[in-house]
Amino acid sequence: MFLRDELKDNAFIIAEVGQNHQGDFDLALKYIDKFSELGADAIKFQTRDINYLFDDGALQKEYNSPTAFGRTYGDHRKFLEFDKTQVFKLKQHCERRGVIFMSTPFDEPSLDFLCEIGTEVLKVASFDIGNLPFLNKLKRAKKPLVISVGGGQDLHIKSSMELLKECDVALLHCVSEYPCDY
Repeated sequence: MFLRDELKDNAFIIAEVGQNHQGDFDLALKYIDKFSELGADAIKFQTRDINYLFDDGALQKEYNSPTAFGRTYGDHRKFLEFDKTQVFKLKQHCERRGVIFMSTPFDEPSLDFLCEIGTEVLKVASFDIGNLPFLNKLKRAKKPLVISVGGGQDLHIKSSMELLKECDVALLHCVSEYPCDY
């Protein structure tokens, strides 16, 4: 299995971009360049279909945050999300740089899209621990999975791992509160 072979004798370094690109596609490409130069094995992004995830009320809600990229939450999210063509270009750029493109699908349409473009490794967000219907869809994708368990309860972690026991899984203990204590 992919992850087990990769992790057998070496650390597998995932450079987390997430949405630190702040909606700037050129910055996302620069992250790929820099992290690949520094020896990352994979570079991870996030993929969301905001119209699937949020109802109109949530999207139209005024968003008063010092880090807002728009007047409403929908405007903010739209600013941060790359379209499918851009996500595919990020994947291609990772391939040219010799690193694995990874992404966290936050919903079913995003999972389907990431599988369509041949994403090699999928990341499961900690809040999806225990989301057995979504984990079942991830299982059917037959891709290596990297799963965060920050904030997960033992019962949710155990039920998730039981469901995914035949999958290629790397489990991460992650911090879900920032800033964290030393």
